Amino acid sequence: MGCLKKILPVQNGQLDELYLYTYAEKMFEILAGQKSYDFITSSQFQRLSKYPGLTNNHILKAHYDIIYKNVVRRSDNNQMDLNCFFEALEELANRLYNH
Repeated sequence: MGCLKKILPVQNGQLDELYLYTYAEKMFEILAGQKSYDFITSSQFQRLSKYPGLTNNHILKAHYDIIYKNVVRRSDNNQMDLNCFFEALEELANRLYNH
């Protein structure tokens, strides 16, 4: 969970794992669009950079491509699935808040 709590909005002042999972899954589905809910491309992942609070002096839109490639490279896929998306969110949160 770590830094994910910092980038996902709080509901009713509480953060539990199910809420975080559900919210991140919804974000993934929005990025994936109508065609496919299984994978997202690098350009779809980069759309996260348009959300308030998801860029700063240490991470810009170009860094999203680097995060995407790093996470996908460690997986068995050539695109980002939901599990990779969670890894990428964690890496993103760490870069945003641990500098």
